[in-house]
Amino acid sequence: MNKKTLQLLLFLLTILLSINASAQQYPDYVITVKGDSIRCLISAGATEYTDSATATVEKIKPDRIKEYYDNEQRRLYRAVYIDDKKSQIYLAYAEKGAICLYYEVTDGSLIHIRIRGETQYNNVNNILFGGNVKIIWYIGKGPDNHVNSFKGLIVTGTDRKNEVAPLLKDNPRVYDKFVNENDFSYEKIDKIVHLYNTGERYDGTSDGAPLVANRSYIITQKNDTVFCRIRNDYFTGKYMFKPSGEDNYLTIDSANAREFFYARDTSYFALVDEPGVSNKVFLKQLEKGKVNFYQKTQLSNDLVKKELQSSLYISKGDGPLILISTRANSARKFEIKSARLKVFFDAIADNAGLLSSCKKALDASDMTKDEVIRFFIQNYNSLYLADSKPGHSTN
Repeated sequence: MNKKTLQLLLFLLTILLSINASAQQYPDYVITVKGDSIRCLISAGATEYTDSATATVEKIKPDRIKEYYDNEQRRLYRAVYIDDKKSQIYLAYAEKGAICLYYEVTDGSLIHIRIRGETQYNNVNNILFGGNVKIIWYIGKGPDNHVNSFKGLIVTGTDRKNEVAPLLKDNPRVYDKFVNENDFSYEKIDKIVHLYNTGERYDGTSDGAPLVANRSYIITQKNDTVFCRIRNDYFTGKYMFKPSGEDNYLTIDSANAREFFYARDTSYFALVDEPGVSNKVFLKQLEKGKVNFYQKTQLSNDLVKKELQSSLYISKGDGPLILISTRANSARKFEIKSARLKVFFDAIADNAGLLSSCKKALDASDMTKDEVIRFFIQNYNSLYLADSKPGHSTN
C-alpha cells in the first residue's frame, strides 16, 4: 500500500469515526416549520435542544419546531391544536400516516411504557395504569395539525364509531370492515387506522416512529434488481409491489419476480415448488445456500397479527422441498420428530464434524430444535462456501 492510499484510508476512517461519535452524542432530531431536519440532543423535559452543527441551545416551541424525535423515549412528537384550543401542544404519535393517532400520558414518568399491547387497551375512554395514570387518545387526518380528542366524547362505542368512520370513507374496504365488525374499542381503532394507512396489519414494528430498514426490492426473471415499495396486502393476503411512485400496487408473482426482499421485517422470499401445490409459490427463505431453509405461514383474518399455521421445509441444493415440521399457531413451538430430523441430518451428512456437533446441540441446547437447525444450516453453508472458493484446500 503506497503512502497516498494509506493517507486516504486514514482520512476516511477519521470521517467515519467522527460521524459515529456525532450520532451517539446527538441521537435526536427536530424538524422545523420550514421542513429542515436538525440533528441534536434534546434536554430533559423536551423544552430545548442542542444543535449538533453549532452547539447552540434552542427552544422547542410550536411556532418554530413542528416535530421532534426523542431517541431515549423512542417517540416522535408533533405540535397540534387539540379540539378548539387556540395554542398548540406536542403529542406523541401512535400512528403516523394519512390518518394520525396521538396519545398523551398524564404522568411523564411512565412515558416509556409500550403504548401498543393487548393488556393496555383495557378502558373505553383512556388506559389506566396504577389507578391514577391515564393515556388520552387523539385523532386527525391529513397534513392538518388540528386533532380531536376522544376524551371529550361520551364514553360509548357509537361515539367512537361516529368519530372514526367518516375518516375511512375514501377507502371502502377498510370502512366496511370497521363499521360491519361492530368493534369500536381503542385496540380496533389503532389497528384499523394502521390498515388504512398501509394496507397491512400492524406487526409491532413502528409505534409512530420512522421505520429504519433497507430498501425493498424484487429480482426479476431476467435477474434484474428493481427497488420498490412492497407491502403484505391485508385484503388479498398477497405481497404487492409498487415499481414507481405513480403506479398502483401489483401482485408479486412468477411473471414479474423470482425473489424479493421485504424490508419491513427484513425477510427474503423465493419462488419455489411447494409439495402438493401445482404452481410455484413464494416462501420465506430463512437460509439460502447449499442447504435451504423455508417457512410458510398462514395468517388469520383478524387485524391483530395471529398465525393460523406455519410450516418449515428443507431442500438440498436444487432438490425438492421436504416438510420437517408444522405448528398450529405462533404460540406453539415447532415439534420436530426423529423421522423429520433425519431429513436435516442427511442434508448436512457430508460434513461429519458439523453433523456430530449438531446432534449434541439438539440433545443439550436450551434453544428450540428449529433454532438449532437454522444455526447449523448457517454454519454448513458458510463452510461449504469457503471450501468452494478457488485455491482453497481442506487438507
